[in-house]
Amino acid sequence: NSTMIHLGLAFLVGVCLTLVSGDELPRPRFVVLGQQGVGKSSLSNALLGYDNTATKKQRSQSPFEIGHGLASKTKHTTFSTGQWLGKGAVVTVVDTPGFEDSKDAEFVEELSTVLGNTIPEIDSFLITYKYKDRFTTSFVRTLNMISKMFGNIWPNVVVVISFWDAGRVSMTERGNANVTEATYRKEIQDAFKSQVGDLTEDIPVFFLDSYFTRTDEAEKAFFEMQATDLYKVVNKMTSFECVKREVMLEKIKESKGKFDRQRKRAIKKQRSLKKEANTCAVNLKSSQSMLSFYKAKNPDMDLGFKWGEWGDWGSCEAGKKMRQRSKIAAEGSTPDEEETEIEEGCTEFFSNNALESPDNVAYTFGGRLGSDGGEAGTRVYSNSKWCSAPAFPEWRQKMAAAYGPGQGAMACGGWDSKGLATDGCWKFKEGQSQWEEAPKTELKLAGSTAVWYKGEYWLLGGSSSNENSKSQKNTNKKGLKYNPKTETWSEVDAGFLKPFHSACVVNIEDSENGETLFLTGGTGDTIQFEKDIPGRKTAFALNEVKGNVWKSYPNMKLGRAGHACTVATIEGNMGVIVAGGTHNGDSVEFFDWEEHKGWTGLQRMGRQRGIGPGFAYIRGSLNVIGGYDWPYTVTDVESFNGVDGSWAVVPKKQAKRFNHVALTVPAKLFPTCKLAKSKKNQRN
Repeated sequence: NSTMIHLGLAFLVGVCLTLVSGDELPRPRFVVLGQQGVGKSSLSNALLGYDNTATKKQRSQSPFEIGHGLASKTKHTTFSTGQWLGKGAVVTVVDTPGFEDSKDAEFVEELSTVLGNTIPEIDSFLITYKYKDRFTTSFVRTLNMISKMFGNIWPNVVVVISFWDAGRVSMTERGNANVTEATYRKEIQDAFKSQVGDLTEDIPVFFLDSYFTRTDEAEKAFFEMQATDLYKVVNKMTSFECVKREVMLEKIKESKGKFDRQRKRAIKKQRSLKKEANTCAVNLKSSQSMLSFYKAKNPDMDLGFKWGEWGDWGSCEAGKKMRQRSKIAAEGSTPDEEETEIEEGCTEFFSNNALESPDNVAYTFGGRLGSDGGEAGTRVYSNSKWCSAPAFPEWRQKMAAAYGPGQGAMACGGWDSKGLATDGCWKFKEGQSQWEEAPKTELKLAGSTAVWYKGEYWLLGGSSSNENSKSQKNTNKKGLKYNPKTETWSEVDAGFLKPFHSACVVNIEDSENGETLFLTGGTGDTIQFEKDIPGRKTAFALNEVKGNVWKSYPNMKLGRAGHACTVATIEGNMGVIVAGGTHNGDSVEFFDWEEHKGWTGLQRMGRQRGIGPGFAYIRGSLNVIGGYDWPYTVTDVESFNGVDGSWAVVPKKQAKRFNHVALTVPAKLFPTCKLAKSKKNQRN
């Protein structure tokens, strides 16, 4: 007989620790997870041999109560022991509430109270996924929260496809639609890998219809075969030991505080948007009133208009994005062109960080292969075999480059093959097939850092010394900026900074101050391969609202020079991430722009990248590319998981180079880059 124990509202993924009662539960121990309405309870019953199609009276003997549709009956986490399929070895099955039944933090907290004190280890998490369902936001959110809170559960995960009818009629219908177990398994495995954190391996997938017809021998045999194969796979898994309750509560407390601050910022932003919308409505009403007044006063006037400039492109929705232009009142002619322009083929994604678009690729060029020389070429990383990009016209190292939406890519300076600083610049915009020369800078520079800001290309810092100089002439003391409309260079007037080279700058959108430049690290000394890097800990910010003058920000934990930096989203908050460029070449720090509480150390990378690594996004995923740690150049590319903060080497990607350019650019920039359909968004 099955033994039922009710445990209170909870969610078993992870918090199980060593108590005698838990150790005595039979194994394997299965934890059934999933959204409400996918058939978790009926699956739990079926695994213990109970018939979900029996009469109500007969079903009353089942350990787990079954709901109908989205009306979930499972409000508490419960577990039962019994024979596998009613006739095999004795096992433990744990049924849990649906992912949407409660708020995630409360859900996990209650589970940590109950299950954490009852079951120390489990053998497999059975994630139940209903056939033909979609990956919802809440489903992905909960799975990613599991990864964050409970660690790497994925080696113990099995996906069970529920409501996969093995009857002849359903099999024929699926066959006509070219849907087989193999094709649907591959679709689900790809979807999980693209949606869930750092998951790179295929998860086992089995097809179990808990309502199979008991009198149909074919359906019965199919169910038992799938269940038996599942059992065999789980038996080979290493047990999963869950997190201690006190550790979990501390994590939950920290997350609740962050979520509360995020909620308050969201409310503040909503109020600001509402205020702007009200202002727009008032202005529109005023304009319409004025127009009506002048029309009445001048009925014979031939009122027309001319087009203003195009506005910015909006976000991608359903594969399309749009931009509009204003109508400027004018007498006479009315243009025939459209007011709205639509671009198709984009991929929808859910982030305020445009770098994280799945349509972006990494474009690298220049840099050295090793400390004794060697010139690295051009390469684009895209996860697509149909994507290529034009080679950069000249080999350089320590070049400064940046990409800006609507502006394209621009690169300047760097040391040439003779180790001399240069003044050449090149630009590349959508529609071009090759790089084109741009006006040269007034100074020959290497080790500058570049960024687009307010429609201009800024070149900050840099040395005019050659590669082998023992000291550096940091001649670009204020900075230079290039105006693409006038095609002229001018000096930046933003206050004094101690002369530097090998710093790193980003442009981050501030909710109150708009476009903001954030400059980190750098040095005034020579960087030598075999010695500690003499980097600075400093950080400075500049924006138009604060007068376009550099303002000091909290120092980094480590001095850095020749490091990588970019804008990233971690645990839902946008900020600036830096890596490498220090004697601790695997170290990573993050400045949370939403919290503004200083720098936080993140999990270290798997490789030392002391000199010249680069950050770039590949199809929405942040990657660190290249770098040098005496006496070797790093070859492996590592990908960052913004949910749990971990790094993982990317299989089949190599990048032996350092002091190179690594840019995040949209694939459409290159006419020879065609991306495969993004798996991450097929099921959104």
